[in-house]
Amino acid sequence: MLIPKYETPSCWKGAFCFAAQDLVNPQSEIAQRYPHLYQVFRARLGSAYAVRNNRPVSLCSHTTFHHGYKGCRSDGDVFQKREWPNAYDRADPVRNATGNRMKHMCSELKDRMDVYGLAGEGTFGSVFLARERDNDNNKPENLQHYAVKVQGHETLLGALQANHCDPPNGPVPENQESLRYIPEEAMIMLFLSESDRFPTLDSVYTHDRFQAIVMSPCVDYNSDRQPSPPGNFSRRFPGFTARYLLTKDHRPLLNADEGRKIATQLFQAMRQLADMNAWHNDISVNNILVDKNLNAQMIDLGDIAFGLDERAFFERNYAYVPFQEYQLSPELAQQITTRFGMSVYADVTHDLRHEVMWKFATIIYGILHGFWPWNEPPKNGDAHPELLDARVFTDPQQILPRRYRIINDPLPIDENLPQDCKDVLQAMFSKNPEDRPTLAELEGYPWFSQWARETQFYERPFSRDFRHACTRRSK
Repeated sequence: MLIPKYETPSCWKGAFCFAAQDLVNPQSEIAQRYPHLYQVFRARLGSAYAVRNNRPVSLCSHTTFHHGYKGCRSDGDVFQKREWPNAYDRADPVRNATGNRMKHMCSELKDRMDVYGLAGEGTFGSVFLARERDNDNNKPENLQHYAVKVQGHETLLGALQANHCDPPNGPVPENQESLRYIPEEAMIMLFLSESDRFPTLDSVYTHDRFQAIVMSPCVDYNSDRQPSPPGNFSRRFPGFTARYLLTKDHRPLLNADEGRKIATQLFQAMRQLADMNAWHNDISVNNILVDKNLNAQMIDLGDIAFGLDERAFFERNYAYVPFQEYQLSPELAQQITTRFGMSVYADVTHDLRHEVMWKFATIIYGILHGFWPWNEPPKNGDAHPELLDARVFTDPQQILPRRYRIINDPLPIDENLPQDCKDVLQAMFSKNPEDRPTLAELEGYPWFSQWARETQFYERPFSRDFRHACTRRSK
């Protein structure tokens, strides 16, 4: 049979999961052209392997004999660059069902730990909860717990033939075994191994048509998190996301000091990404976790924008996503003021980093106020529009007035907030993107910079909304 030839497209060579391999090699052209990135990537990779005690990242040792592969591993170079019959279809609802993902999870992973529940599921992945096998009658609370994100495995050649803009996998830099490929999300987590602002990567299991990213758990511990009955992944254990910091009566769950702690930790996370020229392209209240000690983590790193230089972050088209209506910026609102729906594209040349910074600002505003910027104040006891509710997205009576306010009205700020906090919000919500502070400039604002001297212990307040969510989803 004629094997299709694989050649890495030039647009992929600048992607994070391919550039990382060159950025840790001092002899590479990219490392010599971008010495500041070389220093960051090299130092972080060294720290990552030190934390891991040089354990390999990709662990599934199964081999496949599909179409004459002669026992190739699914994460190997040969398998990634050859045609695979019935290639993975990301739109296949049967293959993407959570039960199917669980069924095809690597058996070596299942032998290593017990899956006991589900943290969440979506179009492109399901996050299971698992615990290491108890072989010594240890106390349940002393056993290691994990979050296991299972998604479809697409080879490099499969993605190339499907004309995907981004590579699905990349080579593990300086792997001590043969060349192994892991998802870009796992690669980014590897370079963030020493950060508390992101989940910690444990390993990856690439098994035929599915991949599993094993990481630190994303939910609070409780006594129900144990295999009873074993493998009953239908039990739900939702994580405490930042959306619960806004209550249903549209009041902030946190006071100003508590809100500043969360905001500063999110700033730290963005800074740690930006040091690698990476930006979280899907930053939202649903992708931020908050633990019981009020420590925040950014999750879902599957949509990261990365560039070697400034030009990589300028885009011509803006794809409007209704679920991000609450994060709509003035420059985009001007382009789509009267347009609604799931597929709205605006021809707006913009710096993607400005877009991420605006989303970051809206999250901070929401945490501090309990509602989103430019929401109309409630009248006669009415509630704010719930901009995370899909029923609101196509309601012009609720959305149109707010879009006009975004474009024309000054930002309403709670008068009770500290002045240094007001100064930050006024700057971040400037109508003109060029007038807003950069991430580096934000570090100089006292509201962020003074946090380094904070020693107070914080505890996450009780959330009735979260309690109801846990009760409802565990049934």
